Amino acid sequence: MKQLVILTLIVALSGSFTFAQISDSPLGLKAGTFSVSFSGGAYIPVDGKYSSTLDIKDLLETGPELGVSLNYSLSPTLSIRGSYDYAYNYFKANFRPLDKKPAFHAPMISTDLVLKFGTLISENGTINPYCFSGVGVNLWEFSSDGTCLGNVMTSAKGKDWKKASLELHTGIGTEVYLNSNISLFAEGQLRYIFSKDKENFGDDFGNLLFVKISGGLTYYFSF
Repeated sequence: MKQLVILTLIVALSGSFTFAQISDSPLGLKAGTFSVSFSGGAYIPVDGKYSSTLDIKDLLETGPELGVSLNYSLSPTLSIRGSYDYAYNYFKANFRPLDKKPAFHAPMISTDLVLKFGTLISENGTINPYCFSGVGVNLWEFSSDGTCLGNVMTSAKGKDWKKASLELHTGIGTEVYLNSNISLFAEGQLRYIFSKDKENFGDDFGNLLFVKISGGLTYYFSF
C-alpha cells in the first residue's frame, strides 16, 4: 500500500516539473468532449465513532479502492463527472474473531463538478491541476466474514449494520497529458458519510470521514 501512495504522489508532483507542449490542444481542455477514467488507490479511515470507546480509524485498516468515471467538459475550465467507486477495509487484527475477517464495504455512486486550471498555465500544455466537489450515495455495510454481499453484522439495536447514506466529497488533483487523448492523473479527496442513525445503530455510532488517494488513466473522445 505504501508503494501505491508513493506512486500516486510521483504522478501528482510530476505535473509541477513538466513544461513540454503537445502538438494539439488536449481534448480535456476543450468544451463538448467526453472522457472515461479508471483509477485505483487507497481508502483511509480518518474520523468517526464506531462505538463509545472506539474510533473508526482505530478499528479499520487502510484498504484498496477501485473506480470508474465518465466526464463531460462543459467548458475549458469546468466539467461534470459521474463516478462509481468500490472500497473495503478489513478490521485490524486485534479486533477480528479467530475464524473470521470482518470488513467495512463501501460501494459509492457520486457526481461532482470539476474546476480545471490547465488553460491558465498554457493553452496547449501538458499539465491540468484541478479541484472538485460533489455529492453521492454510499451503500456501506459491515460484513462479519469480509465478503461483499455476505453476512451483514448486527448493530447494537439488532438491525443489519448497513445503509444507503448521503455522502459529500471534495478534493484536488493533477492531470498530465501524454497526448491529446490520454492522460495520467493523481488526486486526493475527503469523503464524509452521513452514516449516523440512532434508531437503527444506537447513540454511539456516528458519521464517518475517509480520505481517498488514487491515481489512474483517462481517455478523452468526442462525437
